[in-house]
Amino acid sequence: MPARLRIPPYDLVGKMHADPSQGLVHVLDGREMFLPMTDVIITPPLLTGEWQFGFVAINKHQIARIEEWSGAPQISTPAAPTVHHLEKKVAKQPRKRVQTSAKRASSSVTKKQPAHHATV
Repeated sequence: MPARLRIPPYDLVGKMHADPSQGLVHVLDGREMFLPMTDVIITPPLLTGEWQFGFVAINKHQIARIEEWSGAPQISTPAAPTVHHLEKKVAKQPRKRVQTSAKRASSSVTKKQPAHHATV
């Protein structure tokens, strides 16, 4: 039977599997802790963005309100989550020393080794 449940902060609309002769209110009086519900739409959507489920097991102790439902579920399209990017702080690299041309020239001069010649 079509039902609407309130489990704060969510509203669930779907098919509650109960004996139609007893009505939904008496479902809460039964021994079962979990009640089966199919074709469920949850509003607002979960934090994961999911809002539609084929099956949900309802903990009856969490139900704040239950009623028979003949209307269509009102689905609000979830807004895209806002993503905030943190600026990555980059450690400062030590500055390279700039050599003057005189120092560079003196450090690049190496002593020439005498050439080895083979004698036959």
